[in-house]
Amino acid sequence: MIETTLKTEFVPGTNLQGDMVFADWRFLLPSIELNSILCLATPRASSARVLASIAKRIVVVDTDAVKLEQFAEVSQQASLDNIETLLIEDFTRIPLREKFSLIHLSDSGVTGNFLGNKSLQDTLKGLLSVDGIIKYETWTRSERHASQAALSGLTRIDLHGRAYWLTPFRGEMRTALPTKQLDIAGFFFRNVLYGQSFKKRMLSHLGEFLSGARLLDTLTPRRLFLLQKGECQHDSAKPPTYLYKLARKAGFNFDILRIGLSTRGKFNANKVIFYLFQASSPQPEAIVKMTRAPEFNYRLENEYRALATLQKSGFVPKETYPEAMFLDYHGGLALMAQKAVHGVPFRTRTTARPDCKLAHRAANWLVQLGHASSNTTLVNAEQAADKLDVLFRGFAQIYSLSDEERNFMAGQLARMKQCRVDFPLVFQHGDPGTWNILVTDANEVVFIDWEAGEPRGIPLWDIFYFMRTYASWVLRQQGNKDPLDNFMNSFLKPSSFSQWLRLLVHDYCNKIGLVVELIEPLFYTCWMHRALKESTRLRKSQLAEGHYFNLLNTCIKNRHTETLSSLFSCEEREGPAVIEEAGSRQFPEGILLDKGSSE
Repeated sequence: MIETTLKTEFVPGTNLQGDMVFADWRFLLPSIELNSILCLATPRASSARVLASIAKRIVVVDTDAVKLEQFAEVSQQASLDNIETLLIEDFTRIPLREKFSLIHLSDSGVTGNFLGNKSLQDTLKGLLSVDGIIKYETWTRSERHASQAALSGLTRIDLHGRAYWLTPFRGEMRTALPTKQLDIAGFFFRNVLYGQSFKKRMLSHLGEFLSGARLLDTLTPRRLFLLQKGECQHDSAKPPTYLYKLARKAGFNFDILRIGLSTRGKFNANKVIFYLFQASSPQPEAIVKMTRAPEFNYRLENEYRALATLQKSGFVPKETYPEAMFLDYHGGLALMAQKAVHGVPFRTRTTARPDCKLAHRAANWLVQLGHASSNTTLVNAEQAADKLDVLFRGFAQIYSLSDEERNFMAGQLARMKQCRVDFPLVFQHGDPGTWNILVTDANEVVFIDWEAGEPRGIPLWDIFYFMRTYASWVLRQQGNKDPLDNFMNSFLKPSSFSQWLRLLVHDYCNKIGLVVELIEPLFYTCWMHRALKESTRLRKSQLAEGHYFNLLNTCIKNRHTETLSSLFSCEEREGPAVIEEAGSRQFPEGILLDKGSSE
């Protein structure tokens, strides 16, 4: 049971590293396994670290001796042994004879020089390997116009360009979209760039409007250009060469698809995601997720196994989760392709109320998954408690627990061990937050991102986590930005959410065969597990401030409240949490429970 969870090492601060979230344009190259890179002008140290990981050798040339010396010192301190520096007098006279897979123009000054200087263009073309690439970016309208004027002339020396819109306007790129592909841009603004804050959502709406009005090209000056030498495919919209080769190897044809790339996230654990579109479709046909760092390959490997298992099982309708296509590797990084599921983010469609039909539909879907996958033949409660005790020992080592907290959690596990009953294992999504749910045109919910999936998972944990994320979102929209306060108001005090959760949990237990005595220990161990996961995103000095650590402690301190006592008992267990028709049964504070697909 919970094999993936038990194999995970929870070490504070290990998911804070972001040294590989720079230079994400590398994923648009034909390959991220390069022989050599030439950097014209000193690159930022953050980008240099990434480039050093994908090339055997990097040569940095600059006319500024001070910058070059500082860069060499930083590279040496970072043990970037494959980087060399070379001081030159003029970029048109580079005393090198080798050929480079990539020439990186590191700043706007050298880019402007390249675009307006035919001698420099000829010099760099002569330094490229057979299918080498020159990469540069433009940030202003004047730079973009200079690039457009230069591109037509560059074909004379057999350099052909691919161009991409980049967001944001400054800083590290977070999305790259092929220019002229306005339908792809519109999709991204509706579905990918939708943020939590009001400001970001307004920017997304503006971007969508500009795409529809065909003004995006005029008003967004930032561009990425990849100039490739030789007779290669030069369509910006086409997938990178390595991507369609791996797809062809797995029996899929990506040659005819168009791409949009999302590289959002600040940590190495965040994936880059390719959205692949048919020629005439505004909706993606497939999605490819790729890791930034090899240590996170296991997440995509686990997602592929989870989706494949889910597809074979038939536990839930196939249209309610992505269909896995293939898993492979490039440059030591895992990539997983899946068929796209068409829908919009749940947060754009929910009414942000406790009686939201879509929210109840999502909760009922989790009930159906648990009901269909429940297996009581593998472990008993004592064996399950032994597995959870492994997590508890790790938790107690990471966090500073009071005697009360330590004794209480140990007591919860002891109660589990004393239950001489079979323990139902269920197929667990593992991360059913509201951000991982889409809503289709038919108002059906789709659960995405199965990296934490557990085919033999813990019952109730998905239910508890989904309800916490939805309640927090609802109260956040009402103006309360404190997530712990939102949890207390929703589940530790009488409310629509505490009433809904009690009905949902008791119905779930009836369906999967979980005895009531196990609800309480599973409730507390759920937040313990969340605190363990959160610890990887916290420095040791921040552990005492962790949200889930404090949520767990708050629950322990308030364990005698009426709402928790009702949740953990058999009280009012007479009816299901799913009813035949929404509105046919009335609940306090306007709760309307939507009919779920499990009925």
